[in-house]
Amino acid sequence: MSTRGLIPVVPLLVMCIPFAFGQLPKRVEKCLPYPTLDQEIRDMQPAHSVSPVRVRVARVDFDPEDEIPTDVQQEISTELRSRIFERDAGTAYLNDLAKEIGEVSVRGALKNHGYFRATAAAKLAALQTDGAEIGVVATMSAAPGPQFRAGDIRIESTDGDFPPEMAAESLRDLIPLQRGELLDVERVRAGLRNLTLAYWRLGYVDMTAEPDFQIDEVQNTDRRNIE
Repeated sequence: MSTRGLIPVVPLLVMCIPFAFGQLPKRVEKCLPYPTLDQEIRDMQPAHSVSPVRVRVARVDFDPEDEIPTDVQQEISTELRSRIFERDAGTAYLNDLAKEIGEVSVRGALKNHGYFRATAAAKLAALQTDGAEIGVVATMSAAPGPQFRAGDIRIESTDGDFPPEMAAESLRDLIPLQRGELLDVERVRAGLRNLTLAYWRLGYVDMTAEPDFQIDEVQNTDRRNIE
């Protein structure tokens, strides 16, 4: 037998020596087959916890110079004011929540209306506090950029040896977005989920679908390959 690849094993002897005074060192304490008195006392002590804070968006303000369409403003405002955000009071929760709102709620809504390259940010300021609940005003700023529409959508395999198992027309029907419609990122995500589930049903549990966007800057359209 070749010795190549063998892993030398060195026996390790750990001696557990009880101390008459003070606490056991952690490295010695871990080798005991039973909990020590010190461990039992620590386990009985309540874990340190921080009370959560409930953040409610009472008002949403938009910068009139940002040119966010009125219907998108209404959508964002309604969505935010209908939610209660729970955060850990021991963190900079208003700053963290502001980043989340700017990226997910504002930028996400704009991308679902064709503003594929939109950027957005939010600031939160406390209005009132009622126990563990705090009301805030959210001030939005965004640069929507150009509005894009969907172009051609093709389904391709990244491995030439394994072409798609389903007909191209059937796969294309799983993407709920037609040529000429506003580029809606959420509908693209829905199409990717549909493709993944369709292949899972065929037994391809490792299949993943990813979009490859090709932006037409002149026509403001997106030609997309799904791989």
